[in-house]
Amino acid sequence: MSLIQQRSLSSPAPDSIPRLTTTLLSLSKFPEYLHHPHSHLPGITAAYMKLREDAQNFYPYLDQPTEPAIPSSPALDRRARRRAAYTAVIALALLLNTIPRTLNSDNATLDESTFFCERIINEAALASRYRPIGAAYAVPCLVVSLGTAEAPQQLARIEATLTDYQTDFGAFEWRELATWLRAVFHIHRVRKPLISSDVNILALGFPGACMTQLQVIFGLCLYPDSK
Repeated sequence: MSLIQQRSLSSPAPDSIPRLTTTLLSLSKFPEYLHHPHSHLPGITAAYMKLREDAQNFYPYLDQPTEPAIPSSPALDRRARRRAAYTAVIALALLLNTIPRTLNSDNATLDESTFFCERIINEAALASRYRPIGAAYAVPCLVVSLGTAEAPQQLARIEATLTDYQTDFGAFEWRELATWLRAVFHIHRVRKPLISSDVNILALGFPGACMTQLQVIFGLCLYPDSK
């Protein structure tokens, strides 16, 4: 938080790019949102609206990588940081978009979730030329989309993309984390509100993987200077 406050008092962002309003403090609340969604619906809604606004404001400043990548060039570094931040924001918005839909099947945000998943697929395709390290941020975003998407054709595309990226990170099975995330939402979907608010989601028996891992990765995507 100290770093964020210092940055907010410093000079404007390069090229007048809007600053992300998502804070590390808000990221720290994500596990609680999954633990007790019924108790945090106002906070979830507020955080979601903020993320969606960030994504809309930030998108026009993303340049399309039409020229070949030059390793270690300042232009490549700026481009990678912008697209990583944008993709992380989209994935976080998708995560918060899914919680209300899980609790209420009549929720009207389904179209937005489809749009977010499509954006993540597209961003992963654009980032592929910078693999493995330069595109590593795309993997947890694909995990979120695979754990939340509903359309069969879109799910197939996401899984194919994540399977391709999986070859860069053989030590960890990312698709299992997506399965864990889908199970989290299923638990809330099948239980009554008074019961689901007491479910310990992180005790679902997924060894070595939980929301905290995604939380840390997204934090590094959004705030690389705080590493």
